[in-house]
Amino acid sequence: MKPPTDDLDRELAELLRSPDVWQGTQALPPRMQEMTALSQRLDREDREAAELLDSLANTPMTWWRTAVMKSPAGRTTGMVRRLLERMRAELNKSPARALELTSLAVDLANEISLIEYPSDFVISLRADAWRDYAFVLQFLGRFQEATAAVDEAERLLCETALPEYGLARIKLVRANILKSTDRRPEAIAMVDDAANVFLDFGDHSKYAAARITQAAILHGHGAVREALEIWESIKNEEALDELNRILVIYNLGLAYREVGNTARAVEHITLTIAEYEVLGMTSEATRARWALATTLVSAGKFAAAVPLFDRAWKEFESLEMEADAALVALELAETLLVIGETGRVPQICRSLLDRFTRAGMTSRAITALSYLREVVAIGKAQPPVIRQVREFLRDLPSQGRPVLTLPLHEPER
Repeated sequence: MKPPTDDLDRELAELLRSPDVWQGTQALPPRMQEMTALSQRLDREDREAAELLDSLANTPMTWWRTAVMKSPAGRTTGMVRRLLERMRAELNKSPARALELTSLAVDLANEISLIEYPSDFVISLRADAWRDYAFVLQFLGRFQEATAAVDEAERLLCETALPEYGLARIKLVRANILKSTDRRPEAIAMVDDAANVFLDFGDHSKYAAARITQAAILHGHGAVREALEIWESIKNEEALDELNRILVIYNLGLAYREVGNTARAVEHITLTIAEYEVLGMTSEATRARWALATTLVSAGKFAAAVPLFDRAWKEFESLEMEADAALVALELAETLLVIGETGRVPQICRSLLDRFTRAGMTSRAITALSYLREVVAIGKAQPPVIRQVREFLRDLPSQGRPVLTLPLHEPER
């Protein structure tokens, strides 16, 4: 759904074409008065919400909900919009914080009265909040919850008069969920539908973003050269925002690795790490660092990959991205076995088992790690054994996203 304030601006522009508006001695038409008053109200709500959130910037996230709920500026559409806006800034720095922001936005949106604002305006905002909540949930690998949230977003949007554009945005989130749960053919078709809607609406930015997602899903489905062609075709697209431009560079690096062009892969992925670090996007810089380590391993440069795996592992743990941390740690252990540095491998296995147990991960994951720990303890661990456990964990539906793709960063509304 396009921003509600954008819709208001367009309606005001249409009303301004009426000759009655320019008769200085006459009152404004009633609809013009209503739209002007609503636009002014939304501007005020946005300012007050921003001021409240700025005042909370250096406080623990656990305080935010109470402060927002108690403040008159908190229970407004402006607060919902500002929370969703800040989620985008937080997602790649602290996914857990981003989830809390969207959860609060959903709760606030659900409480806003349909009497106080135009009903379609409120329903669309609720749909936006649920869609963004689903987006963050799938980013964290919580796919069942993400599916329920995106279902609710779609249900809400279908109650509005013009849902097509908003439904296309929802399809992008749903496609990422389908991709991550091994339903790639459905995801590819869904993204293609969304891309065509964006093109029909003349939104070239989201059209390009949709093609990024489509290429990423093709890559994950094994159609690497086809994906490479899409990314190459859009890498100079002027409508790409900065984050999607970086994402194209990153995915080009992954694709070049898959087709055996290691030099170009390292070039693209190294550039991606630098770009994400400049922007302070820790989780994505870490993911790119992991990809660079894997690329070096594929080129036989095992020793050079070890410090990169080490750093990525610790960073994922600090971000509480347990599934990704485990996959990196297992690649590290496998690499250490290859180069004969076996001393750290038992400690890595013990650490993973302890963290998975504390985090309440699935019993199948814990069983796999327990098996690996025993094999290592009796000195029978070989790289293929660790690789088998790593691939098993990666394929569990409850675990994180596949290594080779990133979720779509959607341009701000």
